[in-house]
Amino acid sequence: MVRFCRDYDKLLIIDLCFAAFTFCGEEPAGRFDLYELLRDSGVSYLTIEDTGKTWPIQDAKCAMLLASDDIYEDVKNRHTSVLLNVSPFVLNLLTAYAEDSAATASPR
Repeated sequence: MVRFCRDYDKLLIIDLCFAAFTFCGEEPAGRFDLYELLRDSGVSYLTIEDTGKTWPIQDAKCAMLLASDDIYEDVKNRHTSVLLNVSPFVLNLLTAYAEDSAATASPR
């Protein structure tokens, strides 16, 4: 899909809202680094992640967009001028939640 989009100058949009639930095998391989593949491929892309799917903690969630360098400014301008973004309180809460989860996670 990445090669097709690069070769035919198509924008690749990927919904990664459930990516936290995927694993690519047991240790030591871990998860595949999709962002590295996208960055290195030369494809134009936009990815969407939503913490509400991973951590369903009522309305304390944030949606994140990641765009390739060639469309970053356009996406940033539209995102910040049209869409509501996450509040500093929610961002700090989710950061603390993620850090605590990482510190207390049990090994496989």
